[in-house]
Amino acid sequence: MSKATDRHITCPDCGLEFTGHYARVRCNPCSKARTKVKTAIACAAWEEKHKEERAAKKREDWIKNREKLKPYRKKKFKEWYDRNSEKQREYSKEWRLQNLEKDKEYKRQYHITKSQNKDWVEAQNKKGREQHQKHRKKRLLKQREYSKNNKEKLNRQCREWYASTASDREWREKERRRNKAYYQKNKEQTYTRYIEYKARKLKAMLPTTDKAKIYALYKECHRVMSQTGELHHVDHMIPLAIGGAHHQDNLRIVSAFENLSKAAKYIPELGGVWANNKLAKLNRKGKTNGNNE
Repeated sequence: MSKATDRHITCPDCGLEFTGHYARVRCNPCSKARTKVKTAIACAAWEEKHKEERAAKKREDWIKNREKLKPYRKKKFKEWYDRNSEKQREYSKEWRLQNLEKDKEYKRQYHITKSQNKDWVEAQNKKGREQHQKHRKKRLLKQREYSKNNKEKLNRQCREWYASTASDREWREKERRRNKAYYQKNKEQTYTRYIEYKARKLKAMLPTTDKAKIYALYKECHRVMSQTGELHHVDHMIPLAIGGAHHQDNLRIVSAFENLSKAAKYIPELGGVWANNKLAKLNRKGKTNGNNE
């Protein structure tokens, strides 16, 4: 039922005709939409005005209640990231391409801040070592598989490369100097690898051979040499030449004179470990004289 104050009105936004109070200008839906827009603009202006205050307060609250808020924020972020992971990746990629210098500076500042935290540095180093070992194993497996399937191709490439560079005196001299410098820095490691290679060729490695312990023995040998000033060797108690194993229990540190005097003789009193190869099978019966070792 219309009142005395009602009149016919046409909404200027949507053009809808309706009957309402004479002071009305717009229909209900348009009025609500206009109120929403006005509220949003007012809120945005207020947010802009009090942006720094709100950020400071937020930061203060976070510092005070860090331990309580951490699980909650982590959970919320995970939920949000699961929903928007693709969108976030695309946005991050675009932002980095557009702001290369800013991105570098942010990363630099982040690492400067984090590097002061010893626990974080240790955790990162550990993570890096684990990832390196993981990728190294994968890479080695791929390389071995490729080498196995492409032996002829690789041999040919190697011969071609060597034929083209071997005639270059400067290159040869440079390689010689590089190898010499590497050997001077890594004597124990180099010699350990050489002996290991020799043992593998003779099939003198055992499943229980511990490379870390063998490397430690060679390191100790070099330490003794530098301390005493006398030449020492790591000796195989049962020599590799007669079937001895390349095993930590078959090694001892002796003077060079004692090792060279012994040569490839078998001395039962020293003990030692036999390998599981043809040399050991041929020599063991005669050398042990029926005694079990």
